[in-house]
Amino acid sequence: MFYSDAMINNTQTSAFTATVDFLRRVHFTSLATVGMTIKHPRSLARSTAAWRPPTIRVSAQGELSPINFTITRHRVGHLARARIRGYGETRTPAYMIMVRLTAPDGRAIEGHEARTWMRAILPDTGSFSLHGIDGLGAPTYCWVVDQHFTPIESPASLFKTEKSAA
Repeated sequence: MFYSDAMINNTQTSAFTATVDFLRRVHFTSLATVGMTIKHPRSLARSTAAWRPPTIRVSAQGELSPINFTITRHRVGHLARARIRGYGETRTPAYMIMVRLTAPDGRAIEGHEARTWMRAILPDTGSFSLHGIDGLGAPTYCWVVDQHFTPIESPASLFKTEKSAA
């Protein structure tokens, strides 16, 4: 199943906002590390078999369970860039960011927990699209950024995967 930021934005109640603010205060250093890793050259996907995306481990704090952020960054190709421009975005897309959330103890990450962490990572301001992808075994979120790593608008169809019959 695929869903876009409209479903994620509908969950922004006062309790949701308070939890996001709490995460930003308590896990400031961890969230900053995630942000720096997104921009770091090591997160840029490579075609070699030995490359693995970096994983940031956030330890448990209070009632919060530990969580892992696996970060992959892909360059936006010419066709995707044209689709994003056709969607109405005026800024030039540079990278597609993918963040996968897992638990080190193997437990399933609930959707509301994953959305809360993602909103803690991303800015509150600006117009951009956050896309969630289900069916990958763990909550996975994608968004497109410009050359300054500012999130931008992107069509949901860019992240849909079609399954073809054999």
